Amino acid sequence: MSYSNIGSKKSLLIAAVAGALFSFAINHWVSDNPEQTQDLQSKEDAIKKLESSLAQKEAELNNIRLLALRHGSSTNGNTVNEICKQVNASQSNPSRAAQKIDDSVLILRKLGSPSDNDRRPYSEKLAEFLSGAPSPDKAAIASKVIFDLTNDRNGLPDYALQSMYNSQSDPNLKRVIAQVLSQRGNNALLESYIKDVQPRLRSETPRDRQDALVQLAKTHSANAADVIIPYLHDPDINVRLDALLALRDTGNQQQVGVAEALISDPDPAVSSLAKDVASDLQNLSFNARTNLSRSEIESALPPIP
Repeated sequence: MSYSNIGSKKSLLIAAVAGALFSFAINHWVSDNPEQTQDLQSKEDAIKKLESSLAQKEAELNNIRLLALRHGSSTNGNTVNEICKQVNASQSNPSRAAQKIDDSVLILRKLGSPSDNDRRPYSEKLAEFLSGAPSPDKAAIASKVIFDLTNDRNGLPDYALQSMYNSQSDPNLKRVIAQVLSQRGNNALLESYIKDVQPRLRSETPRDRQDALVQLAKTHSANAADVIIPYLHDPDINVRLDALLALRDTGNQQQVGVAEALISDPDPAVSSLAKDVASDLQNLSFNARTNLSRSEIESALPPIP
């Protein structure tokens, strides 16, 4: 569920309410026939239900946005779904949720802190932790440990990062590894990651193209901007919107003109977002995002359970 889909559903619901209200007003205006009383009452009941449903949807949308902001996420449908699942799980079993937090903190300490009981290098401990087919939760924990060790070349050498990248399949983990290596001055893995994402952009399924654009957005790398730009003209409106969002997260002042060209788009959602994106990019230098910032990498870390 992406924000664009939520917006579409919200718009349809608003239209339904407006249509019902209009219909009710016309019926009331043209006739006071007692025989229509029951029909009018039925319409009134339907309107109340629609208004109640709209209020509920508005509350849900605000909650989702708030949760996404708290987790530092961009407008990423997958991330929002993950957050909702985590919240539902926490509410249904708070004691288990608390236990998972304790477990995660303990694992983070074991993997990312020196210990007299385990003197193995970080790379060895991470390799053991990620052996087999690690779950997304394990990948998220490993991503945080690797991010925290960005400046520790001795504890986590470049060759260990490259080895982990080649042996893992989780896209978020691979991206973080590539970003950490890029922070150390080597962009080879980040360029490989961007190339690996591109086949999904050529999928005939819009959802696949959206997911690929979200992955590219999380790189926060100017290297991804040129790959994103062609999809600003995708036939699917949701893909175009996600392409604009991805450009906002990866581009700089060089792409202002590309975003401004869409301000005149006939679709109001595209036009409005293009204006915001152009304004955001205008505030960045021509060299922005050519070197990754630590804060942008941290903002896209996968959420730890």
